[in-house]
Amino acid sequence: MKMIGIMTIDEYVKQVRKLLKDHHIHIYSEFPLIGHSDRGGSGFGFWHAEGDLPIASTMCFAIVDQATADELFTAVEELAQEVDPNHPPRAFQMNVEKMI
Repeated sequence: MKMIGIMTIDEYVKQVRKLLKDHHIHIYSEFPLIGHSDRGGSGFGFWHAEGDLPIASTMCFAIVDQATADELFTAVEELAQEVDPNHPPRAFQMNVEKMI
């Protein structure tokens, strides 16, 4: 079993939820988080802030089998190509050794 985590800015959370549903993942957890960057806003072109630039984000995670994890990773990669390249959804995978 694998734990898949998907981090996304709030603007794309509905699309991430749709990916989960489309891959028959009906049980998952979700929580809000704040992303930070010490680069300031100069790399974003539209924002001229100094220092930290907090961004409202959401983390979704689910426990799935390897095949579903692989399919979901591909779907997240495809979604990342369709959205703002400065803020694409990101995913990670971890082994689940035991679960009750």
